[in-house]
Amino acid sequence: MPELLRSFQSTEGFHALFCRIQHLYPNNIEAYEALETEYIRIFGERRFSEYDSFRGSVTTKKSTGV
Repeated sequence: MPELLRSFQSTEGFHALFCRIQHLYPNNIEAYEALETEYIRIFGERRFSEYDSFRGSVTTKKSTGV
């Protein structure tokens, strides 16, 4: 599996791609949903259950320094 796809599976990689594409969409939720759509196409399931779950995982990682 190419490195980009492997990194897409991690929270950090998903967030990094989100940061790269969010300016292409009118709001963060639409950017997130576009990424989830690609994730489903590639891996057959959602990475996060919803936008708030994604946002919470990013906030938790930043606050804990993990």
